[in-house]
Amino acid sequence: MIKIYTYFHRRPDFADLQIRSLKKYLKEEYELTIFNNAKFDTNKNNYNEINRICDEYGVKVLDVDKDEKLIDFYYQYEKAIGNEIFSGDGSYINPNVAVAYALCYMWDKFMCKEQDKVVFLQHDVFLSEPINFTQSMGNNELLYIPQVRMRDNGEPINYMWNTFFLADVAKIPEPETMNWWCGSVDGTRVDVGGQTYKYLDDHPDVKIKLIPHNEVTEFGSQRMMLGNKSVIHYYRGSNWDNQSEDWHKRKTEWLLKTLDL
Repeated sequence: MIKIYTYFHRRPDFADLQIRSLKKYLKEEYELTIFNNAKFDTNKNNYNEINRICDEYGVKVLDVDKDEKLIDFYYQYEKAIGNEIFSGDGSYINPNVAVAYALCYMWDKFMCKEQDKVVFLQHDVFLSEPINFTQSMGNNELLYIPQVRMRDNGEPINYMWNTFFLADVAKIPEPETMNWWCGSVDGTRVDVGGQTYKYLDDHPDVKIKLIPHNEVTEFGSQRMMLGNKSVIHYYRGSNWDNQSEDWHKRKTEWLLKTLDL
């Protein structure tokens, strides 16, 4: 049985859509665990709604909690650029670290300890056609979308983008050392997942398959390909770039048509 992990924060409606897309299109036995990442918001509406949706579908939901040991460890990657992880009122300081902390918490506490294949879906990733993740993995041990940033000296920083990845945790070496944080590498800013460059450098023999993706709408949504099967990334679901309410309304209408739920 494949284990699927995901989290939700700003868009509780995406929890409903992602659960429904998995029920309709995933053609294998799976266990879904959802993490509620809205616990630290001063407004509890999203937190309560995420829990309500999970309860409605009978899906296991856990809180992302503050772990001081983890916070101290990951703060070192933000300290150099003057950022913090949490603001004075206890909420996340920005959407980027909200994503990074949730994933690092999930990986450190749960995912890296699995003895089976795992899939991570970002909160705005959905299935849109029948697919079998286990068959898509084949004999590969890591499947991910690659990202690259260039150091000042011109050397690349190759890493795993956090949006969508599959891992055979039982087969990869030292999964507990995989670091999904963002921050910077040798002074160069990286996205969430940027720190995985070190794991890839340290373990060149891991069997890897890269997941191609391309934009499919004027909204910048993406289609990520596992062979000839596509997975949809809404993209900018946390609204980190401050798009208008009308923009997201039109984009969500496109999503609903694409998923055919």
